[in-house]
Amino acid sequence: MRLKPFIIVAIIGLAVHRAVAESSPTNSFGIYLFADSEDSREIASNWMSRALAPTPVISEADIVTYTFTNHLMTLTPEAAQRISDFDMHHRLEETFVIVVNGERIYRGAFVSFLSSHLNSNLAALPSITLWGKRQFTIYTNLPPNSLPIERAYSAPFSETEPDPRSDDRIRRALEMLHKLK
Repeated sequence: MRLKPFIIVAIIGLAVHRAVAESSPTNSFGIYLFADSEDSREIASNWMSRALAPTPVISEADIVTYTFTNHLMTLTPEAAQRISDFDMHHRLEETFVIVVNGERIYRGAFVSFLSSHLNSNLAALPSITLWGKRQFTIYTNLPPNSLPIERAYSAPFSETEPDPRSDDRIRRALEMLHKLK
């Protein structure tokens, strides 16, 4: 008889623990901005050591699915709205860093739709073009709330210069998070 209250408390405790664990992000994947703004010409030399913002612009919790073959993220409606409202403070480019399990994998750039047509300091980096309020209506052939990470300007990646978006650490993290499509 004395075991019955203990069993009930244990079951409730496990249920609460599981609910909290499922709703909390693990910080396995994130797209971060730098903590301080700096001229993009200076970023190439120090992007691995510069301080990142404390929270990601896009976290694993914001991603519904990620199609690894074409690097297309489908975001939650809340994250899609946040990206639509993203303010680059009158800059044409904003550098981001993809972080997986605390490790910086590659840098890329949020670019305004204007700078996506200009010669850029960040030309060789993967990019996410920001279209403001039209963000999720400009690509009518994509699923709703989808955000592609595209190759900007330069020729395709080669065997000597592999595509950083296809890094296996990213694939494994997204697979563990059940985000891969």
